[in-house]
Amino acid sequence: YRIVARQHVNRLAAQQGIPEDATPQKIRKIQFKFANTLWSWRLSMVLLCLSKRVHSIFMLRLFNDGPTMALLYLAVLVFMHNQWRIGCVLFSLAVSIKMNILLFA
Repeated sequence: YRIVARQHVNRLAAQQGIPEDATPQKIRKIQFKFANTLWSWRLSMVLLCLSKRVHSIFMLRLFNDGPTMALLYLAVLVFMHNQWRIGCVLFSLAVSIKMNILLFA
């Protein structure tokens, strides 16, 4: 059993880039280096999520869709009742909020 377990440990160590003759101090250095890399990656992801630019773009995308689509559907409803001036005003208000409403034209 010990031979099989040792072979498994050696295989795992080889996959992780740890030499077979590694002492516990060398292994700790390699683990510390890996842990620092992992924490720097996590820190960069947290900073990216807290970034003002990313946050503002996401929030603008979230909150502009609702009013824009409401104005578009209201404009379509008004167009169906043959009130073209009010419909055009509502449609232009929707376009002024978000330009992707032009895809409905």
